[in-house]
Amino acid sequence: MDHRVATKNIYAFLDDELSHKERLALKKHIDSCSDCQQRIACEHKLRSVLKESLLEDRAPFYLKEKIRSAIEKIDKEIVIWKKYRISPQLRPIFSLMLGGLIILGVISSIFFYQWQRATRESIIFSRLAAKHIVFALQEDPIEITRGNAEELVDWFKGKVSFTFSIPIFFEAPDFLGGRLSELHHKGVVHLIYRWGDCRVSFFTFKSMAKDFPQGYRREYKGKDCYITKYNNQLIILWKGEGKLAHALVSDDEEELYEVASQIM
Repeated sequence: MDHRVATKNIYAFLDDELSHKERLALKKHIDSCSDCQQRIACEHKLRSVLKESLLEDRAPFYLKEKIRSAIEKIDKEIVIWKKYRISPQLRPIFSLMLGGLIILGVISSIFFYQWQRATRESIIFSRLAAKHIVFALQEDPIEITRGNAEELVDWFKGKVSFTFSIPIFFEAPDFLGGRLSELHHKGVVHLIYRWGDCRVSFFTFKSMAKDFPQGYRREYKGKDCYITKYNNQLIILWKGEGKLAHALVSDDEEELYEVASQIM
C-alpha cells in the first residue's frame, strides 16, 4: 500500500471500518512509516482530549430525577389500581391523575431531547477547540511550513476534496504552518498563525447543516456567525462560499476578534 492511500485510510483504520485484508495491508505500511505513526499518535491524543471534554456534557441531575419520579408515580398508580380494585366511581379521577403524569413524562422527555440535541450540535465546537489545543499549542505542530500561498494550496491538493484559498490579512500575522486535519471523516485544512503573543487556528472544511446550531448564532461585522467558548477557547464559525465553512480558534478573545475583523 502506497503512502497516499494509507494516509486517506488512517481514520477508517482507527474507527475499525476496514476489511481484514485492508487492515493488514495498512498495518504493514504503518509499521514501517514514521509519518503515519506520528499521525496516528496525534489522532489518539486528539480523541483523548475530546473524550475528556465530552464527558463533561451530562444530563442535568434534576431532569433525571424528574423523569424517574414520574415513572415511579405511574407504576404506583397501576399497582394501587390492581391491588385495591378501585371503584368505578373513582376510576375517572385516577385516570385524570394518570393522564397528567403521562403528560408530565412526555414534556420532560421533550425537554431532555432538546437538551441532547443542543449537546450534539455543539460537538463541532468541542472538536475544533480540541484540535487547536492539541496542535496549535505544541512547539512543532505542523506538517508544512512553506508560507507561499500557491505552495500551500498545492500541498493540500488531493488531500482534501475541495479547493480553498489562503485568508488575506490587512496586517499579516506570523504563519507557523499547516496540517491536514479531519472532521466528519473528511479532510480539513488547518492553518496556524502567531498573532502577538497568542496562537490562532484557522480551519476550512466542508460543512454540514448541524455544524451551524441556531443557539450560537450572532452577527459580527454584518455577517452571520456562530460564536461560543469551549474549554477556554473562543471559537468563531461562519459559512464560506458553496458548502465550505471557516473557523477561527484561540484562547485570547480580544486578539481573535481582531483577526476575525480582518478576514471576514
